[in-house]
Amino acid sequence: MPLRAVCPECGATKTLDNDYAADDVECRRCGIIFPTPEAPRPGPPPLPKSLVASQGADSAGGFEILDDEDADDGDDVLGAFRTKRRPARDEDEDEEDERPRSKRRPRDDDGVAAPRRSRLPAKRNTALFVAVGLGACLLLGGAVSAAVFFLWKEDSPAVAQGPFPDPVVIPGPGGDPGPGGPVKPIDPVPPNVPEKPDELAVQPAQFAGERITVNLLPGHVTDVCAGAGGHYFFLHLAAERKLLVLDPAKAVIVKEIGTSGADTLIAAGATKLLLLDTAEGSLRRFDLRSLLEDKTAKLPFTGPIISLALGSASAGPALVVGGPGLGWPVHFIDIETLGPADVGWAAALPNIFPRTVRFRAAPNGHRWAGTAAGTQTVQGAVIELAGKRLTALPVLSPPGYAALSADGAWLFSRSHAQPAGGLTLSEPRTDERIVNAPALHGPFYVDVRPAGVGAAVVVRDRARDRELAVRSDLPFPYEPGRGDLLTPDQHLHFIPDAHVLLLIPPAADRVLLIKLDLAAELVKIPEPMAFVTSTPPTDFAPGVPLTYRVKVLSNAGSPAFSVHADVPGMTVSPGGDVRWTPSADESLDRVEFTVTAKATRATATQTVVLYNSAAKTPKPIEPKVGPKIDPKVDPKVSPPVAPAILLVTAIGPVPPIQPPMLADATMEAAIPGPVKDVCVGGGGRYLILHCPTVRKLAIFDANTAQVVKSLPTTADDVLIAAGADKLLVVYPGEKTIERWSLTTFDKEATGQIESRQKVIAVAMGNATAGPLVLGGPPSQNNASRMALTFIDLPTLKEVKIDKANGALNVGFGTAANLRASADGRTLGAWYANLLPSGIQVVTLAGNTLTGAHAGESVGHIVPGPDGQTIFTEKGRYTAAAKPIGESRDAVLPALQGTGWVTISKAAEGKPAIARRVTVRATDAAEPAIVFDDLPGFDGRRDPFDRDTAGLPFDKRLFYIPAAKILVVVPTTADKLHVYKVGPS
Repeated sequence: MPLRAVCPECGATKTLDNDYAADDVECRRCGIIFPTPEAPRPGPPPLPKSLVASQGADSAGGFEILDDEDADDGDDVLGAFRTKRRPARDEDEDEEDERPRSKRRPRDDDGVAAPRRSRLPAKRNTALFVAVGLGACLLLGGAVSAAVFFLWKEDSPAVAQGPFPDPVVIPGPGGDPGPGGPVKPIDPVPPNVPEKPDELAVQPAQFAGERITVNLLPGHVTDVCAGAGGHYFFLHLAAERKLLVLDPAKAVIVKEIGTSGADTLIAAGATKLLLLDTAEGSLRRFDLRSLLEDKTAKLPFTGPIISLALGSASAGPALVVGGPGLGWPVHFIDIETLGPADVGWAAALPNIFPRTVRFRAAPNGHRWAGTAAGTQTVQGAVIELAGKRLTALPVLSPPGYAALSADGAWLFSRSHAQPAGGLTLSEPRTDERIVNAPALHGPFYVDVRPAGVGAAVVVRDRARDRELAVRSDLPFPYEPGRGDLLTPDQHLHFIPDAHVLLLIPPAADRVLLIKLDLAAELVKIPEPMAFVTSTPPTDFAPGVPLTYRVKVLSNAGSPAFSVHADVPGMTVSPGGDVRWTPSADESLDRVEFTVTAKATRATATQTVVLYNSAAKTPKPIEPKVGPKIDPKVDPKVSPPVAPAILLVTAIGPVPPIQPPMLADATMEAAIPGPVKDVCVGGGGRYLILHCPTVRKLAIFDANTAQVVKSLPTTADDVLIAAGADKLLVVYPGEKTIERWSLTTFDKEATGQIESRQKVIAVAMGNATAGPLVLGGPPSQNNASRMALTFIDLPTLKEVKIDKANGALNVGFGTAANLRASADGRTLGAWYANLLPSGIQVVTLAGNTLTGAHAGESVGHIVPGPDGQTIFTEKGRYTAAAKPIGESRDAVLPALQGTGWVTISKAAEGKPAIARRVTVRATDAAEPAIVFDDLPGFDGRRDPFDRDTAGLPFDKRLFYIPAAKILVVVPTTADKLHVYKVGPS
């Protein structure tokens, strides 16, 4: 009669056939061995210890007699048990206890009938079993041999350190089983599988075929992250205000979640998904098992938020960048409470870290890598959480993008892969299409290489940089200069446990899933290899049992596990389960152990560091700001100049402007080198061109249509702005200002910017005598909401601000752009990297700022000469940030008067990327001139793939009505094209 066995330790079950009398039972889940009874009693067995312990009673597992009909229903599909033959008794005892045996053979864990078992003497002969195994290998093949080997196992304690049987070797050419043939992997004794499988565990690919495409039309992915260790991927379609939940193993979208669009940041952990509304400062949390919202909360701080990051296989905390404060605006949120996490900085941070850093988390959730927006001395940072102690390291060279390995130990960027603790990265690749990204787990990464007309994705071993697998005929996942919001590594994801390579093409309107099973790929490689692919825990709690299942991928046979630890009591089971129960009063802050998985011809090791979760949190460290001062005034800025200095200083007539003598309707003007930035001075007469490759500022004079002067610069990081007769050159790294004359072209003065914060933008009315407007340094009163500072030109000192009213929402605590009207009375600003980028208009009157804002993305925000009309990439607006008319074409103001330039779709028959440029002198119905062939706007590409370094439209087209010319900066940015507009 069938018998159901219940483990007395963990409660795992297994249905046995009725020849149980001669068997012991071994639980594969916890390793315990216990005997079957001679005459089990009918009825349910007692509860196991794992369940009874919580009820305060003593009990043990046992056995339940089943009807034949119940046997199949109760059979344990997880293979929790295996039977073990008891030592044989003498013949008299055998005859006395002889009982009928079932003709049905017991079945293994897969339901396949096992070989019949023979009665053996009590003292088993190991050599005999080895001989049986070798004989089976010769007669029946490797698979049966493996079965024979694993049916035999000496009685052993629950913790074993090997050795395991040798692997079966497939003979190479000529029957040689040596290096000439690959090694066939043998599954080890099945690991201790939970009785109830985790529904969030990553499953192997289940879709048909080798490749499949999941279309996202008409949406485009603006952000992507993994969750549940790669079980889900979350694709944010900001324009459609939805978040798609993709199951890569099944290649299906399983859910859509509504978002607030461009205001939403996303991040996911092992069991939770976070949606952060940056406009409202609110968090929504979703449970990944049900995909239902289970908690909402307000952020415990206010201010613009630019980054959210959480490890895809972690329980937090989540990192948030933004908010107020003099210190570094990096905060940590507890995933359970959605309040501040119980962590703290281990030491005071030096004042070198940029405030505008976008972070990505390692899957284990205890390291974050970030890249800084704009050009700054420190290009990024790596943050580590060790227990409750936070530390940060600066990254001094530009990573381009930053992604961390599963354990956070390696940093991947345009500079290849290197340990995450390095301050300076190696030289980046010259081909920006070649990117690499870490696998979601294991010591692997993927590298993209050109292959024919497309790309090949290569999977490599991180430690030795060996090629393990290749998938070809793929589109390049990343196209430089395309302008999508995904970083290069977000286009490419490898999920080893799912056997899936996930690729998002540059258009970001679909997801390509490619099957890639590393186990099958390793079988093809003759070199023996072994890799630990599991991500270890990072913390332990005193008195709480810890179990870590070590996963190994190998082509060299089944591994034997051993563990070396600096604490007593840590063990590892034959299936690779590391177990340790720290004492309830464990005071060690840090515990380290090494797991070794040794196969026949290859060995893999993994060193794990655990931190005590009960350790004390470091005390909050206040930023070092010097002596106590008025918080409304930057402590390092000199006292403002006399109140008589206003925020706009008018000037008399600007330098005279007249049409140049042009022999033809168009001409080229030579410049010293490629242009990186342009500003307007002399009321529209001068264009000042920054040429960093030759470290010069070229002065283009509209009166002659030529460069008339070159001024030297002392660094590549330069910001420029000009007024009616002065040019201001700002060096953000050195925090200095130079004042030059636009009459004599001589340098007149140098001043120091006394601020901790770096200047990231400058502007000035090109027909005024100043002040110069700096974006970045903190300001006075409510103006600090935008971080705007005004510098008087004669003294190079700060100008007093009396009031700052209205909506001042776009701030320069992060990368943003700043423009000024020619008369200096109106400022326009928009974010460089955030969505919505915003429409920010600031009107200046006396010493008061008044702001108007609209939460839209319209590209550039450029005030007209009189500041009354705002010109954007989506039409014209009023100074109150309200749209004018129905046209949504890109527009730019003329440098004088009321005219403007419109950039619209090209005429029919032109390339799709071509644009029509229309010049209007006034509001008259007829345009002054229409162009379909302007360089850089005619749909033709530069054959050398040069670029204008991100120059926006307002720094590429300059309509100067007083000179009756249109000046164009072409795609190559190494010359100027000058066109007549109207009669000379």
